[in-house]
Amino acid sequence: AANGINVAEMDNFCTELFLSLSTVKVTVSESVIPVLRLGFSLPDVHVVANSVPPTVEVGLKRTSAAVQVYSSRVGNWQPLVEELRLGASVKVKAGLTELELNAENPLLLDATPEAVVML
Repeated sequence: AANGINVAEMDNFCTELFLSLSTVKVTVSESVIPVLRLGFSLPDVHVVANSVPPTVEVGLKRTSAAVQVYSSRVGNWQPLVEELRLGASVKVKAGLTELELNAENPLLLDATPEAVVML
């Protein structure tokens, strides 16, 4: 064993990585007046790799997205697509790939006449 590391012990490993990112907001404007605002939170990324049994799992958790339009009548942002919270995971084990997609809430659309005309 070189430097006190037994090579036989290196054959069995488990590696785990977790990455958390923040929220992003993008506003689209037509001339000076804002028209559309997209808000989404980037997912927490969770990766696990095992050598015995050989598996890799990647999970995206706590992702959300929402779309708002600016209402000049109300003078405030109004939802076009209510916040949608999503997650996904991919697991590869013994040559099989398993994909799981989930939503924590339903997809809700608010299509007011003003929003439709603006878009």
